[in-house]
Amino acid sequence: MRRLIAIVFVICLLLIVASFGGALHGIGDSLAVFRYLIAMGVAVTAALLQRRRGLRIAGVVLVAAGIWLMPEAARLVASDPLPETSYALYQKNLLYYGDQRRELVADILAVDADFVTLQELYSRNTVVFERLQSHYQTHQICGSQKAPGEVVFSKWPAVPGQVVCDGRIGVAGLQVETPHGRVWVLSLHLRWPYPYRQPEQVKALLPVLKGLEGPIIIAGDFNMVPWSYSVRAIERASGSKRAGAMVRTLVHASGLLQVPIDHVLVPGGQGALQVRPLFGSDHLGVLLGFEL
Repeated sequence: MRRLIAIVFVICLLLIVASFGGALHGIGDSLAVFRYLIAMGVAVTAALLQRRRGLRIAGVVLVAAGIWLMPEAARLVASDPLPETSYALYQKNLLYYGDQRRELVADILAVDADFVTLQELYSRNTVVFERLQSHYQTHQICGSQKAPGEVVFSKWPAVPGQVVCDGRIGVAGLQVETPHGRVWVLSLHLRWPYPYRQPEQVKALLPVLKGLEGPIIIAGDFNMVPWSYSVRAIERASGSKRAGAMVRTLVHASGLLQVPIDHVLVPGGQGALQVRPLFGSDHLGVLLGFEL
């Protein structure tokens, strides 16, 4: 039994190392999603390999407590009231077959965010677009009429001719004129990591971001955890950083899958984040207050 535990310990260590290899191969980021759980496996097996019974028991109890407390701690931090800030952005993956659209629109209008970024704006969700369009003077939508996909709304006027739209990458955006100067606002929807298309999307996205002049805000469903290569590479290319508390935004109906994959990147990486209800989606909304 001790030999078996030692083998599991070594495998977990190797998986941890491989999870940092996203720049070399997409499987690295796929493993990074589970890095926290793999680390727990390392801790448990290390505790079991200890010859002192007290150390073994203490190690297992601490790991179990960490697994149990982490989701609740993140939820409490992220639900704090937002402080007064100059700007606010509401991010939401609508879910292509989602419902409760009336309630979602009411929530967006109630918080009166300066910017709104949406994903999966397919035919069943176009009512959301129609209702928000009358409230926001500026928007950029990308994709076909039946499946536009990504959209950005802004209170501030657009800079003529400064837009981004690429359905293959899953990005829509525009540059707007704010009281603090011009800023790009992008709505991003990456696919699932390897073996799906996310590595190819990120590879195509990075030169687009590097070619934009001026500050960049990126919000969306990254389908990837914040400590991954993909998110870090996007931060470097855009000159922005993820802001706010880490929140498990993807909430599967079973409750078994909860992952932090919806992010808002802003210049400087400073801001206060608040979670918003599901409203028929499997993604929590996030509202970020920040400064430019």
